[in-house]
Amino acid sequence: MTTIDGKKFREALGSFATGVTVIGVNNDQTVHGMTANAVSSVSLDPPLILICVDHRAKTLPMIREAGAFSVNILSKEQENISRYFANQPLDQIPEFTFTNQETEAPILNNALTALDCKVHQEVEAGDHTIFIGRVQNIIINSGQPLCFFKGKYTILA
Repeated sequence: MTTIDGKKFREALGSFATGVTVIGVNNDQTVHGMTANAVSSVSLDPPLILICVDHRAKTLPMIREAGAFSVNILSKEQENISRYFANQPLDQIPEFTFTNQETEAPILNNALTALDCKVHQEVEAGDHTIFIGRVQNIIINSGQPLCFFKGKYTILA
């Protein structure tokens, strides 16, 4: 069996440019979020999306308990919101608000796009859990996406 160096693996996958999201969950009327870029569409019919959550993340048991989550795709103006939910140091907390839709998962106001999801399936995979969510509602706003490439935030040219 070939051993792959974790640092090299992370560097290789960093060559795949991704969007940046905040995964939101409502836990006992308390909003919790985490920045994630391990997000992908799964199916059009039914509409399914997946997110990958580290087993050490506080969000993991909250999603299990709530049975729902939101995927908030960030715009280029929302980098500090991404940094905030990634627990990165900031000079000040960025301004943001949430609303609730069908599942009661927190929807980030002014996100580029927001998907309100019910947990459809859960799969253990290595050091992460994959949650497949069935999309219940979609909100689309105009703007340019915030992207992540080779360990850095970037925007489309």
